[in-house]
Amino acid sequence: MLRRLSVDSNCKGGYTCPSVWWDDDTPNELIIVGVLGVDGMVPLSEGEVAVRVRWSLRATRAGPDHWNRRLSARSRAGAAPRDPVGRVPAPSRAEPGRVSEAGGSAARHELAEGLRSLRRDAGLSTTELGRRLGWTQSKVSRVERGITLAKPEEVRQWTLLLGAEPELGTRLVDLAQELGVALTEWKKAMAPGRRRVQEEIRALEAEASALWEFSFDVVPGLAQTAPYAEAMFRLAENLAPPGEVLAEVVAARMARQAVLADETKRFKLLFTETALRRRLISAADMRAQFTRLAEVAALPTVELGMIPFTAAETTQTYHAFAVLGDPDRDGGAVVLAETVTRGLVIRAAEEVRDYIRHHEALAGAAVRGEDLLTAIRELSAWTWG
Repeated sequence: MLRRLSVDSNCKGGYTCPSVWWDDDTPNELIIVGVLGVDGMVPLSEGEVAVRVRWSLRATRAGPDHWNRRLSARSRAGAAPRDPVGRVPAPSRAEPGRVSEAGGSAARHELAEGLRSLRRDAGLSTTELGRRLGWTQSKVSRVERGITLAKPEEVRQWTLLLGAEPELGTRLVDLAQELGVALTEWKKAMAPGRRRVQEEIRALEAEASALWEFSFDVVPGLAQTAPYAEAMFRLAENLAPPGEVLAEVVAARMARQAVLADETKRFKLLFTETALRRRLISAADMRAQFTRLAEVAALPTVELGMIPFTAAETTQTYHAFAVLGDPDRDGGAVVLAETVTRGLVIRAAEEVRDYIRHHEALAGAAVRGEDLLTAIRELSAWTWG
């Protein structure tokens, strides 16, 4: 049960007055969930004002009243509340509905609070609710604090189990659906370096049981040669952070291809004929790329297809994308797509399935197997000499 600890009545305006909650199900933690200011309670987001306070041994012995007194004393002194190891959370005036750099938002706060209220109204502990949902207690607790984002189907399960009013249940599921799509500015996403991004994608691929990729007018990343990959990264040098070593970025992409040898996985890679006609690298390097495509096509884990100019297409191509993981088998299946300025990550299971169905529709116009190898040989001879 989540209980609010009283805040000293002498705490005045300004962003210094903590609202502190004590969770009976997690007795070794205090949670600062809001800061009382002149505009009312400002919700806290992870990495900003939201701070998960883990007690030191001394604090645990002292109990919650001790920390309530300490936090109130700091408020009267005009200081921001500190956690037991002395970090000071930075106050935030986050606009409602606007996702902060740390990932917090009014929508995320509303979802977490709505789910928590349903549990408390039902008189269940996080442990008991976790048992009924088939979750761990820690997952329930993290979802209620907005640290872990529940999937729409998980929110639906939660609301149905606890008998939420239909309107509220729909609202919470819609929030989970909206939060399941993330847009990240490239400048921020690439700040740690493009090598790091390749390593993060490699980790996602390692967890996925299946992968669907439609790379449109470029060779799929998992089938690229090093010269081709280097050319692609050079075309996007505006995204490179200062001091980046291009060779390391290329090496990170090439390292991803080791996953193709994992016979427990399946890869469906699709591209258009345009990819084999673009003048991105020298003729010699492109012929080596053709050879690599033939090698990848021969792998037992891979289904490689090309949509030729002469194909009778049955659906719009729209844009390039990759689906990492099967939403019916893998817990973290995602869709990755790109715009000029942002990267798109879709986690909602039904949307992921929509992208898989779209990939299958596109693949209906593709050539594979011997027909693909014949097309590759002809393009190599006619276009690249």
